Amino acid sequence: MQARPFGSRNRARLVAATAWVALALLLLAPAGSTAGPGGEPGVAANPCAPPNPCAPRNPCAPKNPCAAKAVPRNPCGAANPCAARNPCAGKNVCAAHNACAARNPRRPANPCAPGASADVASIANLDELIDEFMAASEATAGRPGANEPASFPGPAERPDWFRLLVVTRAENPLLEEECKKEALQLSVERFGKLQGLPDERAAVRAAAEHIRRHQDFVHSHGISYSDYLREISECRAFCAPVVASLIQCQVLSVSRSPHGIVLFGLGSDRVDPRYREGVLANLATQLRKDPERKAALIGRASRIGDLRHNRRVSARRALAVRDGLIELGVEPERVETLWFGWEPPQISAWVADEYGLRDLYESEGELGINQSVMAVVY
Repeated sequence: MQARPFGSRNRARLVAATAWVALALLLLAPAGSTAGPGGEPGVAANPCAPPNPCAPRNPCAPKNPCAAKAVPRNPCGAANPCAARNPCAGKNVCAAHNACAARNPRRPANPCAPGASADVASIANLDELIDEFMAASEATAGRPGANEPASFPGPAERPDWFRLLVVTRAENPLLEEECKKEALQLSVERFGKLQGLPDERAAVRAAAEHIRRHQDFVHSHGISYSDYLREISECRAFCAPVVASLIQCQVLSVSRSPHGIVLFGLGSDRVDPRYREGVLANLATQLRKDPERKAALIGRASRIGDLRHNRRVSARRALAVRDGLIELGVEPERVETLWFGWEPPQISAWVADEYGLRDLYESEGELGINQSVMAVVY
């Protein structure tokens, strides 16, 4: 049978062909460890467990995620990109006219429009994310915690090349399965075009071999966090688009869900009372009204100083917000915690735009806004 060229837009065969690539990469399989990244002492085990609780609840599915959940006040406080108008009050956030779209100068198209829920190709900022990988590598090189061997999920002989960063791990409940599949499929297709390969099957084989070479190198020599970020940023034909697209999936998932941010002082994990009375109280109210929903808490810290310490600080921040929600009556099993520490994605200017936090970004700066926990209801 004659091979089908890339020119056709029918991806049915591409989906089937890339299934075994996903298996080889372990991109869609449950991770083997639920501990904090690198297993640093002093960091509690990550309570985010497989399977992905978001998988069956795609917010862009035909069922309106806001139906019967309209509330008279904004559940996430002033940090919500639709603070002036609650996007869940009588309006479907995934409708053809997103209430937030017109207010976001960096996202004129509605990411929840029909057919766009997982289409990472339609989202800008891939290059900015890839540049962030290199910037993070340069900023962290030589700092404690950046140059020691990285601990990859998966078996030692086949380390999972795409799951070193916390944001890309299977335990991340905000990383939707459909978006992950789309990210892989589009990256394989793009890789085949760049390599001048004749059809999808050739692209799949080349992509799988590309990943195997990375896995063999890591298994034989090891790699540091800093060097991993540099390797990803330099692999613009395949690795960088895959990882950047997965991060875009995360950013989109947060941006179209009710969310709020809790800021902390430099090096601190103390939750200011104003957040307990504002963001946390509103989140707790939202969760009590809908027993099927959960909260995901993403702890961040800066790239200044000892990165191992900063990761622990981001964990303590996420756990402190979790404790605050439990004190307000939220069941512990409904609160998932992740700690990104200093890892990408930091809340940069374009991410702040996506989250509706441009004013906060301008007032706090990139350093200040990343001393934080992002709380997301999903």
